[in-house]
Amino acid sequence: MKIIIVGDNLTACAIAKSLIQEAHDITLIGNSALRLKHIEETIDIQTVFGDYTHVETYDIAECDQADIMITATEIPEIDLLASMIGMNTFDVPLMITVIQGSIYCHHQSIMGPKNSEIQQQIWISPAALISHNIIDLINHPDYQEVVSITDSQCLARIQINQNDKPNAKAWLKNLRSQKHPGKLITIIRDKEQIAHTKQLETHDHVLLACPREDLNHIIATLRTPKSVQSIMIAGISAITQTLVDKISPNIHLKVIEKDITKATNFAEKNNHTTVLEGDINDAELLVSEKIDQTDAFFALSHDDEDNLVAALQAKRHRVETVTSLVYRPEISPIIEENDIFSIEPQKMIVEKVYAIIHSDTITKKYSLHKDTGEIICCRIPKHLDKKSIDILQLNDQSLVLDWRRKQKTLHTQRTTIMHHQDQIAFYLDSQEAVAKLQEKLSTPKQSLFEYLGLSH
Repeated sequence: MKIIIVGDNLTACAIAKSLIQEAHDITLIGNSALRLKHIEETIDIQTVFGDYTHVETYDIAECDQADIMITATEIPEIDLLASMIGMNTFDVPLMITVIQGSIYCHHQSIMGPKNSEIQQQIWISPAALISHNIIDLINHPDYQEVVSITDSQCLARIQINQNDKPNAKAWLKNLRSQKHPGKLITIIRDKEQIAHTKQLETHDHVLLACPREDLNHIIATLRTPKSVQSIMIAGISAITQTLVDKISPNIHLKVIEKDITKATNFAEKNNHTTVLEGDINDAELLVSEKIDQTDAFFALSHDDEDNLVAALQAKRHRVETVTSLVYRPEISPIIEENDIFSIEPQKMIVEKVYAIIHSDTITKKYSLHKDTGEIICCRIPKHLDKKSIDILQLNDQSLVLDWRRKQKTLHTQRTTIMHHQDQIAFYLDSQEAVAKLQEKLSTPKQSLFEYLGLSH
């Protein structure tokens, strides 16, 4: 497929790097000669230098031949304009727009109707993706990760701590015997699966699948459940506003921002929130605002270093739930090493774009933190209709999390026959297992004899 990416920032580059592995014809449009030079040296794609607001730039990039156009400049007005040009001037069949800020809430009324029924336009709001992820951490603070599989089912990751030890053995036994509504997926210890262990150790990661409504019931048999009553947020952005709109008014909320104008405007719009003007890394400010009595801390500024330092201070003051935004992938390991949950906007956008482009088969792709595995949700393609699931050659560490046929849940075995359009969620132990599954799901290429109808 011919794919046009508009933008030369970290997000656009991350999208390009993920798609280049599939041998697409990719052209990236940028307005910085220096950034484009760096991109050309690191990614094997075509680039076009030009003004995002000039139709001629898109002409040079041959947008009239594009199958897909993705806008990711991180400037809402430019992304909106590029979408209009792609849809209305070049009739691009699939338009994916990564849009920041409040424009996302009004995009449909701004864009108006599509030119034709064969065109498709999909909008991605990084703020919505990130805030949804954070709300799960607030609602289920005993879990390190909660990932939706279906509307009601989820996969959850629990890290065992020292205080869990007295109840851990009985809890694990009940989970295996399915006395709980959850299904044990695996146990990770030192990045290795030890699914058959009878004794949990401190720092083990337990992965389970269950109805979302049962998460708090399951954890209650292991430990006294936590609750989040107070939150501190460092930095004001579109993500902050989207998150604050979703947080229960019963939670005591403080927001710290060093830009006085931003802080003032935010306070005027959110009168139920305490807004403080100050440096998010000011240790004295954090102490005076009782960070040690805060249940959850979220570092959401646009600066990775500021977020890291602020999150480390929260961790030092023993805040139970600490989360930090990370824009540069190389900083993520530092965050994770300190038991801080990292949220990488680029990674979330890339996985969302991947699922959109492969929506005929892949409906969700998610990498779990701490190297604890991968989740792939898919629709079974026509070429696998009436085939046994063992044709997918899943390894022993890979499992079916959920299998649905016409909204009905199936109980499966390795010999279960797949039907076209079955919806299956897989847990996979590695990127290699993901690549193998993706290859099996892809429509096989026809030989020349098959194409001509000459094969037997």
